[in-house]
Amino acid sequence: MGDGNRKPRFEVLDLVSLLPVHLSNKLQKIACHNPCYLSKQGIRLSDELTRRGFQIEEVINDCCGAVGGVYFTEPDLAREISKKTVKKIGSDLLVTGRPFCKDQFEKVIDQNKKIIHYIDLFL
Repeated sequence: MGDGNRKPRFEVLDLVSLLPVHLSNKLQKIACHNPCYLSKQGIRLSDELTRRGFQIEEVINDCCGAVGGVYFTEPDLAREISKKTVKKIGSDLLVTGRPFCKDQFEKVIDQNKKIIHYIDLFL
């Protein structure tokens, strides 16, 4: 067992840290979900997108319900968690950085709202 004081032998990066600055942003009312898995690695998606010129109206730090396998083992619980999070979102567009989060939110999000992976902002 480790003593908890070891430094990692490598740096963890997410694709968002490699994307260019986005200069023409015509999107409005964007909510950004900061996925747990990225946040635990020190990556806040909302900060990365802001650095690239996007205006984030809402930052969502709550769980999507898919974390730690709950998505597979307790689907009803996962759905309730994601419903609780989605209910707080006022924006028409939710951007996230994890495919499982996107999938889980799509199951419960209002039909008038859209959820995308952040890479779609750059396409």
